[in-house]
Amino acid sequence: MLKKIIPSIILYSLIVFLFLYHSFKLYNVYLGIDFMASEKFLSSFSITSNKRSIITVQSILRVLILASLGFILIIRNKKIGIIGMWLGISLLVLSQFWLVSKSTDKLLLSMFSGLKPLKGLLLPTIITILYLKRK
Repeated sequence: MLKKIIPSIILYSLIVFLFLYHSFKLYNVYLGIDFMASEKFLSSFSITSNKRSIITVQSILRVLILASLGFILIIRNKKIGIIGMWLGISLLVLSQFWLVSKSTDKLLLSMFSGLKPLKGLLLPTIITILYLKRK
């Protein structure tokens, strides 16, 4: 019995943590002070298209992640939740690689240079392994 409870506690704790993390990121972008929404950050891009679309795309991906985690937590449809979580997080990580390639901001380059965006795949991997292990 304890062997089933501990992985479930870990699984749901990680899901709640990821949910809260992306919720606070969205809050900071739109209602708080966030580096990614600052004019200094947006002016560091060499592209001439709408720079605010960068923030919008990342926000949409975060909403997709939140909805997917909601499917896992509330609706209990874990399969669609896992697929949506991976889709959102994979695209978010790819967008961070793209951001680094288009920006000249030193802080952004230090935050997301090299393979650093791949750390965003760690928790989804653990969540997926725990989910598959429970089946």
